[in-house]
Amino acid sequence: MIRPFAESDIPQVVAMNGRLFPGSSALSGGEQERRFREICFKNPWHDAEVSSLVSEGSDGTIGGFIAIIPRRMKFRGRDIRMAVSQHLMVDPGSRSSLVAVELIRRLLAGPQDLTVADMSTDLSRTLWERLGGSTALLYSLHWVKPLKPFTYLTSKLGKRSSGKLLTIGTKPFAAMLDRAANRLLNAAPPGMSGFSYEPLTTDLYISGFSELYDEYTLRPAYDENSLKWLFEVLGRERRFGTFDCKLVRDPSGRRLGWFIYFHNAAGPSHVLQICAGETTFGAVLDALFAHAAERGAVELTGRMEPRFMKRFAEKQCLFIPGRSWVLVSSKDPELVNSFFRGEAFFSRIEGDPWFF
Repeated sequence: MIRPFAESDIPQVVAMNGRLFPGSSALSGGEQERRFREICFKNPWHDAEVSSLVSEGSDGTIGGFIAIIPRRMKFRGRDIRMAVSQHLMVDPGSRSSLVAVELIRRLLAGPQDLTVADMSTDLSRTLWERLGGSTALLYSLHWVKPLKPFTYLTSKLGKRSSGKLLTIGTKPFAAMLDRAANRLLNAAPPGMSGFSYEPLTTDLYISGFSELYDEYTLRPAYDENSLKWLFEVLGRERRFGTFDCKLVRDPSGRRLGWFIYFHNAAGPSHVLQICAGETTFGAVLDALFAHAAERGAVELTGRMEPRFMKRFAEKQCLFIPGRSWVLVSSKDPELVNSFFRGEAFFSRIEGDPWFF
């Protein structure tokens, strides 16, 4: 039986999460329970009609779960409801493929105007498309910016047995080789003399977003309460680095845009959102690269913003297709077409910023 997720289900769902995702052991059982409760029942967009789902057996055992987070969006000026699917998991002992199909089928049949699944696997994509949904290929492209090219390359080679010897032998010279590689490739972030960073407040976000992205056909509708909650939740996250969000100003004090990311000197630094105008996006990218490089980051990675693909290419970013998928579905074909045409503003902040 597929039914809405209830708070009393949390212990069973956390136990299943531990079995299926061993990496979740980085969080205590109590912390995982707190997260499922806060994200699924205490979020500022909570809607009893658009809730997370579980698959329950006849004996009361939970065999499947899908998180569904409602969001408020604007489409051509009118308010719509979007349901964002995250963290689909099915116990292997519970007819897994059938349970997954039924969970997705129930999700797509919900009352929301638009349904999106973010950071989806190949299997989820296959099931989604069989049930009538689509893959937003433009939004499924990822970019990588190596800030320490040699260290980045050797870290990738070091994951293969054939490259471990090279990694060990060259590690003492990594900093020198990175400087040489940056000069050769012209890949080092330029100096940002005169440019300044400041904390991105909710007021600055709301006023700036209206100025920068009002022309998008589909865009998020944030308010101070929802942004404050979102930043607080992400600010407590430590598994992926240090959460940081900065507004960028040029030497005259003009606001250029902002970036939001997890800074991590020990691994990839994941970018959740970059927001800037047509003429300022390149400068904000440079500011992000410089900010991360000053803090020792080896690489930055994020989801492609289709409108600014040329800017990423100009900054010598690598493009990676198929790392994960953005899936969309709606009874209104124009909502789906906004993704196909690149007219939707849909960053990791609107999608799956690793709540669980």
